[in-house]
Amino acid sequence: QRVKFRAVRAFRGDPAALRRLALCGLAFFLLLAASLVVLFSTERGLQLSVRTADRLAKPYFSAEWAEGRLRDQWRVRNIRIQVTDEVEITVKELSFSWQPQALLRERSLHVSKAAATGLVVRILNSPKKEKKARKRIVLPELNLPLGLRIDELRVAKSKIVADDGEDALVIHEAVAQAAAQGDHAEVILLHADTSQFGADLSGKVQFSGAWPVQAGGSWSVPDHGINELRGTVAAAGDFSKVAVQAAMTSPAKVTLKGEATDIFNELHWQAAAETGHFHLRDINVDVPVDGTLRIVSAAGTVKSYGGVIAAEIHHEGYPPVQAEAKVTAADYTGLKIDYFTVRHAASELTLRGGMQWKGGFSWQAELAAKELDPALAAADWPGKISGQVRSSGKLAAGKQSLE
Repeated sequence: QRVKFRAVRAFRGDPAALRRLALCGLAFFLLLAASLVVLFSTERGLQLSVRTADRLAKPYFSAEWAEGRLRDQWRVRNIRIQVTDEVEITVKELSFSWQPQALLRERSLHVSKAAATGLVVRILNSPKKEKKARKRIVLPELNLPLGLRIDELRVAKSKIVADDGEDALVIHEAVAQAAAQGDHAEVILLHADTSQFGADLSGKVQFSGAWPVQAGGSWSVPDHGINELRGTVAAAGDFSKVAVQAAMTSPAKVTLKGEATDIFNELHWQAAAETGHFHLRDINVDVPVDGTLRIVSAAGTVKSYGGVIAAEIHHEGYPPVQAEAKVTAADYTGLKIDYFTVRHAASELTLRGGMQWKGGFSWQAELAAKELDPALAAADWPGKISGQVRSSGKLAAGKQSLE
């Protein structure tokens, strides 16, 4: 303390020393300000930032090329990000433009446009991933210090690749507009065009409690030979329990009601659905069959599912029959048919068995007939037929076996 007091007293008694100290502080401040101006206002500053991140963050981050300025708009190409041993993200080109003046005027981050082309999210098959116990996600209470406004967020020519190397989802184009303020956010528009579906959605979420959410919009499934499917969907609730109502409007009418619980942790879902009267010709199947279909119950998780389906079927020229089936699946590599029964009066035909499509296609089946009346198909041959037929087989690359 005595040394410090003497130093302060020396500065007080030496104006030249005080001026030198002030000039050094001013020079340091100007140098820092100039560095920040160069960093944020010039292309050289952007390139320096990208090179520094590339060197310091390897092997978890790398980028090869950059142009623009951090203060308004920039582009970076050939980005690679690895998230531990589980996910690898690559982007051919990432562009970003924003309005920094909105930070001062509106206390808001205003993104004019953010676009990613050639985005690939690859799920890695890492042995370390198997050993990690997944922690339960607890949703936090959030109150954003700044507002957020995104005029356009665009992803094009991108995909998600599963850990077996297969494309889980190909994204032709996805466009979003969103805003957030305080404890809530709104997706004004979400348009998605993928290999498996299309959607136009909007919704709101609040960052408190179990995060109440409300969303809705329209969806479509591309024509894979059965006509394009179109419908609507609406959801309301929170992330502990959300109710979903969906409808298919074309080519046939279908309504579905269900709910999903504990979405971020142990997802479980259940649903029921029914159709109006439909014809197979509505879905480009040239068979004179019409009827109704009802999903009595269905339930599952992210890994397994099962359900009971009932139908009334009418084939032109034959009496109507009733059908019911129960199917279960422990994962998405196969399906177990607990029973599939078709009935007319005392006649009954029941199929039981299973199918697997991992590493080729294989099946095991048992078909049981009880008092089938041939007169249903040939009026001159009345009778009753009962019996059983068993079959199994496997079709794989270069190998076939039938029994």
